[in-house]
Amino acid sequence: APADGYTLLSTFTSLVQAPALLPKVPWDPERDFVPVVQFIRSEVVLLVRSDSPYKTLAEFIEGAKLAKARGLPLNYASFGNASSFHIYGEALKRGAGIDLTHIPYKGEAASIVDLLSGQVVSSFNSIGTAMPHLKSGKVRPLALVGATRSKVLPEVPTFGEAGVPNLDTSGWFGMLAPTGTPRAIVDKIATDTAQILALPEVVEVLRGQGLEPTGLGPDAFARFLREDLVRWRTLISDLGIKSEN
Repeated sequence: APADGYTLLSTFTSLVQAPALLPKVPWDPERDFVPVVQFIRSEVVLLVRSDSPYKTLAEFIEGAKLAKARGLPLNYASFGNASSFHIYGEALKRGAGIDLTHIPYKGEAASIVDLLSGQVVSSFNSIGTAMPHLKSGKVRPLALVGATRSKVLPEVPTFGEAGVPNLDTSGWFGMLAPTGTPRAIVDKIATDTAQILALPEVVEVLRGQGLEPTGLGPDAFARFLREDLVRWRTLISDLGIKSEN
């Protein structure tokens, strides 16, 4: 595509996950693209039903150990094999020293439906998907994926705060341009986008969907992407996860 500022890529976390999950990808995130602006950070929680005996992550971990000893390991749902939520689940198993059976679904909606009906014990879901059920009191959040607490659910601890490492890598959405796009164009797009993301009404809508606006500009987003590539590559390699595609 011409590097003229008229062809842009709106993308998300899979851009930096794919090189670690697939044998070969037709792009290099650092070579082929120029970071323009990060839109948002997505926020994900581990959920159980509100009538679950597990009121905290510590109780869930202890329950998983007891269930394993009885030969009936607990399970967790994700929106698919090799998805971010699958990676989070395997990181939880490794970090907490527990065994959980992964139940992959074709989308978040299906996983949370089965959580509500009791078909699965726990589920990783975005706050946006979970919000109606959180408000109705049907589900309970045990911990949040990410380095900091959510402004939407400030009472929910991060996995790190709860003593489980390697669950501080959040998902994100952002915009990239082809390598060679003039810096003046990149800066203009980034500045205008960041101003929109900072509007109170935009912030309110995004947070209502469990999305935290970040507005990282070209340099900050570039640093973030370099670090994120390493984080995901290391985590995925350590867990031995591969895509089935």
